[in-house]
Amino acid sequence: MKNFYRIVAPFLLTIALIFTATGCNITGSTQTSTQANTTGDILYSDSFSGSSTNWLTYTEDFGYVKLQDGALHILNYTDGEYSSDTYPDLSYRDFILEVDMTFVEGSTDNWQSVVGRYSDGLCYYFDISADGYYAIGFWDDEEWDYTGLVETTYSDYILQGNKTNRVRVECIGTSLSLTVNGHKLAQVTDSTCKTGEVGLEVSSMDGTYTVVAFDNFVIYAP
Repeated sequence: MKNFYRIVAPFLLTIALIFTATGCNITGSTQTSTQANTTGDILYSDSFSGSSTNWLTYTEDFGYVKLQDGALHILNYTDGEYSSDTYPDLSYRDFILEVDMTFVEGSTDNWQSVVGRYSDGLCYYFDISADGYYAIGFWDDEEWDYTGLVETTYSDYILQGNKTNRVRVECIGTSLSLTVNGHKLAQVTDSTCKTGEVGLEVSSMDGTYTVVAFDNFVIYAP
């Protein structure tokens, strides 16, 4: 069974944080239904094809975020103090987000994640891994704690190894869902995180490091 462990680097998003603890109301299900991809207007898109981006890029002891080969590459070292994350300074309450995630090299025992509604030290995580797992949960900076909303589960719909997975995340009211390659894998109801920033994150769980390339990032109105 895949272990779930991450340490977030909150200083990369904000220097001063207001920490807030809230209760949650959780109901959910794990599914493998085919998703009809209905979307509204495009609110933001990025193909990462230029020489600059409004996403935070950096090189630190725990990893890097950089533009490379027409994609946003994120490296995270297993022994690093933090996960490697980045944000484009965009906040939403209700949104549909789609992005291509491609494992590049290193350990396939990783988490490659969409971050949603990051605000006041709270955020949702929508995770897949290069070895075929997925999960949904939320992070609390004040408690320094991850709470699973959808338990870590294996799926054949997640392409393993050096393959590209099209990931779709929906945050609409209290409804949260994760779809991979057109198959809805999980849906859950939770009211912990109300609104906030979107982002991307990579965590290496074994070996020395992991590298994931993100591309064709789009945010739609519901």
